[in-house]
Amino acid sequence: MVALEVLALSPTLHGDDIGAFRAQAQAVIAQRFPGSNLVLLKEDGQQLMNTLLPPDAPLPVRPNLEATRQVFATGRPVVSDLYMGAVGPRLVVGIDVPVKRDDGSVVYVLSTNPLLDDFAAIIRRQRLREGRVVSVYDRRGVNVARIPDPERFVGQPAGPELLGHLLAEREGIFESASLDEIGVVAAFSHSAQFGWSVAVGVPQAELIAPALGAAICTLAAGGILLALSLALALLVAQQIIGPIAALRRLAARGDGDAAPGAGST
Repeated sequence: MVALEVLALSPTLHGDDIGAFRAQAQAVIAQRFPGSNLVLLKEDGQQLMNTLLPPDAPLPVRPNLEATRQVFATGRPVVSDLYMGAVGPRLVVGIDVPVKRDDGSVVYVLSTNPLLDDFAAIIRRQRLREGRVVSVYDRRGVNVARIPDPERFVGQPAGPELLGHLLAEREGIFESASLDEIGVVAAFSHSAQFGWSVAVGVPQAELIAPALGAAICTLAAGGILLALSLALALLVAQQIIGPIAALRRLAARGDGDAAPGAGST
């Protein structure tokens, strides 16, 4: 976005020399954003330049104008939701910045479509533990990037339960099932500036296993202590039973001796 804002100040662009600006834009793309493209748009979505197409090729109209209209209305950069691009076709995200006249009014939108795998690459660089499920969603709750299995889920909306949370809450934690039907504890949060969100799911089994292991260890330790306690109780009981039995015998013997003496009196 910063690179686009700098390009939007280009004198060739403000002089409406689209050919010269295209050469400058292609140099920036090659150096900074290989594989991406730059598009120059009018308010009605008509493309004036698209670095994916030859300079003399007919240029299409952008099929999704929500972000473009927002840039013209606010004069501020906008990140679009995921949509099907006019060239390809392919799923794209538009990062749009205004090109302004000297009086501050917006005359064009300068846009780039970053590779969707760039978002997935950011996730992969975090080196999360195996089994984690991480998704980046646009404002509508549609998958822009996902690890694992991006090819299966990019372009699809979040599952019904998560989607309800994404559209109604800024952040939260809850239990759910991922799109590949794995039970997870999911946490999500939204970007305050552009409204996109990120959700991270941790398999429930992974969270339960340590607690279950601790419970088993506790039960095992408790069982050992109980067994020791019973053994000590039995030992003490044997030590007590012996003297009591001896006392009983002595008492019984004493009663037998006393009875004849009383009779003789």
